[in-house]
Amino acid sequence: MTGGRNAAALLAAALLALGGCSGALSGLRPDQELYKFESSASDVEFGMSKTRVQYVMGVPKRRLYEGSQEAWQWCQTSSNPERADAFLTVYFYGARVVGIHTYGNRAEGECDNFFRQPEWIADPDKALAAKVRRKG
Repeated sequence: MTGGRNAAALLAAALLALGGCSGALSGLRPDQELYKFESSASDVEFGMSKTRVQYVMGVPKRRLYEGSQEAWQWCQTSSNPERADAFLTVYFYGARVVGIHTYGNRAEGECDNFFRQPEWIADPDKALAAKVRRKG
């Protein structure tokens, strides 16, 4: 019977240890959605269709239009005051990605309140050829 008790005690100790580890690893947990957002944003590529971008990022929080261009915007609020909220603006021309702009913001509140105005692309055809991802 003592073998059964020892096994139970060892199992309980192992579960407590694992619980302690998950607490130590939970530093990532508060901003798990932010990490997922940043990972998805890095998967957006030039030339992608609107359908593909929406598959990768989900439905945009804002859609803006300027002539034949369209800008979709997403953001994710950080739960950690040490980390900035993450923002992504994707520019479309002819239903294809011609511009990608990521930036952060540390202002207090939900990220939806802090979108920047799009900086429309002067020559979308050249932008697609150049494939320059803007940060900042």
